Amino acid sequence: MSVRLERDGAVACLVLDRPAKRNALTIEMLRELGSLADLVADDPQVRAVVVRGEGPVFCAGADLAEFAAVDPPAALTRWTPVGQRAFARLAALPQPSIAAITGSALGGGLELALATTFRVAGTDSVLGMPEIGIGTLPGWSGLTRLPALVGTQRARRMLVLGDRLPAGLALDWGLLDRVDPDPVAAATALARELAERPATAVRLSLAALADGGSPTTDLVERLAAATTVTAPEVRAATAGFGGA
Repeated sequence: MSVRLERDGAVACLVLDRPAKRNALTIEMLRELGSLADLVADDPQVRAVVVRGEGPVFCAGADLAEFAAVDPPAALTRWTPVGQRAFARLAALPQPSIAAITGSALGGGLELALATTFRVAGTDSVLGMPEIGIGTLPGWSGLTRLPALVGTQRARRMLVLGDRLPAGLALDWGLLDRVDPDPVAAATALARELAERPATAVRLSLAALADGGSPTTDLVERLAAATTVTAPEVRAATAGFGGA
């Protein structure tokens, strides 16, 4: 498995464990992540969850080697929906979750972080949605969650211009909640703090403020993936990622 679950008392940690590929997400990893999120959700002993990546990079996004082999039907019915469902399960956790962003969170990696309750990044971290550079769009509910956090115009800058944000600016924009030289330690400390808070009140607050993806936007993401996956510019941009 390339996603593993760790436990430290009342804090669970979901770890992307593919450091050699900068934790790039495959369909199988998305399925594993969704299954582990369900496992955590059903555990009454877990009071807070940290999501982190093994190695120096949180998550570089989707595995472009896998994406390069996707055809339109698969993009519409498998590639995009699997990621949307996995991140929806993470966003729906009854416990608060914190993304510990080391290095970069790009594309699907940022969409993963957007599905958590709070985001803590390193002082040198960079966040972005670079999909426009290969001729496609975010496909895992980023079109809903990003503007909900930063506003429509700032989302346009990230989605259409491909702006990548340093941690300080991402904090100013509300994309991050904290910036720390050691984001994993800071996120773990925040998780322990949250685990001490009244569980019922925390869960009810999260339920009241739930920010699931819009069915309309989810469909747009699926159609966009199916439309662009075989476009010449996308194939050209992903041609070098055909290896495992």
